[in-house]
Amino acid sequence: MRRGGLGSSFDEIALNKALLDQNGVRLKGVILNKVLPEKREMVEKYMKKALSRWNIPLLGLVPYNQLLSTPSMEDFERLFNTHMLSGEEFHYRHFESIRLVATSVETFKEVLMPNQLLVTPATREDIVLAVIEKQESPLFKSSSSEKEPKHGIILTGRHPPTPQLIEKLKMSKIPSLYADTNSFEAMRLISTFIAKIHRKDVLKIQKAIDLVENSIDFTYL
Repeated sequence: MRRGGLGSSFDEIALNKALLDQNGVRLKGVILNKVLPEKREMVEKYMKKALSRWNIPLLGLVPYNQLLSTPSMEDFERLFNTHMLSGEEFHYRHFESIRLVATSVETFKEVLMPNQLLVTPATREDIVLAVIEKQESPLFKSSSSEKEPKHGIILTGRHPPTPQLIEKLKMSKIPSLYADTNSFEAMRLISTFIAKIHRKDVLKIQKAIDLVENSIDFTYL
């Protein structure tokens, strides 16, 4: 529903119903996924009306949720065929935004936001050290209600991070990894990557369960 509209969704339903009818299978109901919350009432109204011609109930509308579409650090490990350099205990850490860092360190410090995954060349040690400094600052720690780090780092480029920088990252426990590609290619791969739910990603699994339980009328099933 999020990428398409009502028309395309109904066309897909009609196509699948025709195939089911051809094989003697009764369509018991329809569940729509990734429905934008602000369009829920409109979608429910018109989809129910469209399905009524076949006397098929609309069993539920599962809302779109950003977390379920957000990759974890383990997803990025798989995407870049690499392993985390630090913060291994945060394999399933998710971030609200992803930022390519190509500015001066002074500008970077001014606009550094929490809950960001940062993509920057491994040679930009000044950027990495600035993130570590922010992570270790007393003001940052006192304002954080979570134990897990507020940032993640993907280091890129032909030259891998130095052992000294890796050691500092390990001490900070910031989840980080090195991708043997340039930053722009890394961002291209990230932007086209479709995140899945893994069996150990407890946060995503619980969110999916909550969305389904609260959005579907199981009395029809």
